[in-house]
Amino acid sequence: MRLFRVSCVLHHALRVLLASIFLLASVAAYGAPTLQVSNSPQRTAPIALGGAQLNDLVYIFVAPETGVKKVEFYLDTTPPAPPRVTENLAPFDFNTTAADLTANAFDTNSIADGQHSVYARTTYSDGTSEILSATFTVNNSAPAFVFSQTNMDFVAEAGVTHKVPRSASLPPPAAVRAFQFPTTPAG
Repeated sequence: MRLFRVSCVLHHALRVLLASIFLLASVAAYGAPTLQVSNSPQRTAPIALGGAQLNDLVYIFVAPETGVKKVEFYLDTTPPAPPRVTENLAPFDFNTTAADLTANAFDTNSIADGQHSVYARTTYSDGTSEILSATFTVNNSAPAFVFSQTNMDFVAEAGVTHKVPRSASLPPPAAVRAFQFPTTPAG
């Protein structure tokens, strides 16, 4: 009877060891999961999320999916806070997955410009888990012209081959109704 118990314990230990080796081999073959970002809902041409400069609509996800059972996503907070999204099936998308299995876009205009972090508590098929993290920068600020009250200088393209500088002096702000730029280059 004692031999039978020892045999069962060894058999169970061997199964756990083989499952762990299989998981490690599959992760090694496909690479460890990382946080990635794409400009496409199909997740094509992804780059690492860490260090990325983002604006407008983006698609953040964990890949590769091999050996991953569940991913809980957090934005600028970590567990034990509640996740913003939990994905229980692959693909594992930060802003959920559409019915056609494409990624739903995350609109970076919904958060302030500056640095942000995504954390992804990744649970593997063997029950182990780890937290992936990546810090990125959002920059949705549009370029802007800067005007003084008396002068406005800028460069306007003239055709395709060269640029012609133009300059105009403005009357005091109360007197501005309309003005026309000179048609000959300044200087």
